[in-house]
Amino acid sequence: MGRVKFYSIYDMNISENLSNIKKIVENFNNEKTEYNINDIIEFYNITKYIDTKCYKNCLLDWTERDILKIEKTVKKYKSIISCYLKSISNETIIVIYKEIDYCYKGDFFELLEKYKIYEKISEQAFDILLHTKSVFLEYILYNKKMTYYYGNIIRQRFFEDIESAEIILDYYEAKSINNEKTIYFPKVLTSQDKEEIIKKYVNSENPNLNYLILINNIRNREELSISDKTRLESIRKTKIENNKLFDKNNGFEYGVEVRFSNKQHDIIEFSEKKHILKYSYDIKWIHENKDYNTILNNFIYLFI
Repeated sequence: MGRVKFYSIYDMNISENLSNIKKIVENFNNEKTEYNINDIIEFYNITKYIDTKCYKNCLLDWTERDILKIEKTVKKYKSIISCYLKSISNETIIVIYKEIDYCYKGDFFELLEKYKIYEKISEQAFDILLHTKSVFLEYILYNKKMTYYYGNIIRQRFFEDIESAEIILDYYEAKSINNEKTIYFPKVLTSQDKEEIIKKYVNSENPNLNYLILINNIRNREELSISDKTRLESIRKTKIENNKLFDKNNGFEYGVEVRFSNKQHDIIEFSEKKHILKYSYDIKWIHENKDYNTILNNFIYLFI
């Protein structure tokens, strides 16, 4: 049985997750006191299912007694979650994050905000976390209070990461496409900052042609505007990248490389070099997790 993961009340996999929740509740041990971070995040996902009462719209064989037992157990989960999160410190947060299952990474930051744990984490520790492998800026930007709280650090990260310009462009110029979750920008990230980040992206070695086209057509507004000079630089870079793509003499190399390894630590490892996207998956983990929930999660979080 794979880990429970809540996506939405409209998720087609709700019934199977609810069935798993019933089994987990039935096997809950009141005497147990030791839990790992993945247990905690799974408890959190279970509470989402029960708090939304989505089970009422599913054809389940749950009795009133079952529901009362599940709701009672979920209250205990919330207490366990709170106690565990309060134990997180500057010294432990990085180690804990590295232990989190891939599909639970974003949930971790959601919990840091919900339980206000971010307030006890120093800027130095959070900065180290932000630079940890498999931490994506979006994970933090989905959480308004935390984004504002660490505004200066997140702002600096935008300037360090060339591809962060794509987050800005997705939000302002492709919002109708990428509107699954709302993201928030630090208050200290000004319109001028955003232009500078975009300008760095334009002048980077391998900007994405689709994003260059977005930049060319940016509609200036208070939150995001670019100068005629920046727009002209983008138009020129677009022509250069187009020529690379269609130049018969030089050619243009682009591809995706996928491999499966039994000698890697992370479930997925990603790199990019000269327009070749390289994905490496932990074959042992895939073989050991063949339940339906995990297989579905793989196509949402791994094979993207």
